[in-house]
Amino acid sequence: MLSDSTRDPDTRRFFSRPDQKMYKIHHPEIHGRLCIGSSEGWLITVDELSELHALNPLTGASLALPSVATFFDVAGVVRDSDGRITDYVIGYDNLGEVPHEAEHMRVYYYLKAILDPSSAAVAVIHGEFNDLSFAPAGDESWTALQPPLPQIFCDIIFRSRCPGLAGGSDV
Repeated sequence: MLSDSTRDPDTRRFFSRPDQKMYKIHHPEIHGRLCIGSSEGWLITVDELSELHALNPLTGASLALPSVATFFDVAGVVRDSDGRITDYVIGYDNLGEVPHEAEHMRVYYYLKAILDPSSAAVAVIHGEFNDLSFAPAGDESWTALQPPLPQIFCDIIFRSRCPGLAGGSDV
């Protein structure tokens, strides 16, 4: 996905590798969003309040994702007098709770996200220590994956089970 060189901020250009063509698509819902991942035509974007969205720009399909406030390290939100979110409070083991502006969260909190089209589950690498969380379709909160030893994640991939293999082994 590339921004369009025209003056329309709601239009994006998409490059298709299989047919080596560029396509223009008008999508007002992605205006101003950052893209932090893509998978089989789906984009995972972050809006101005640091909320994640899953969108397939070719079909127009979208999925509701849990709020950023449901990640295990987000201890709360700060709102202004009009009720708008201004900051997210992150809980740190050594620093306690520290507020971060929504724009800071939007740019620095997420490393990568990916969607498994077969199950509509989303996995996200996030936070200061590149933690890994996921949310199956329809969940209202993120579930942190806690490996037995501390890990810093840098990439994620979904693998499908192949029913034709003995024992349904991963492929």
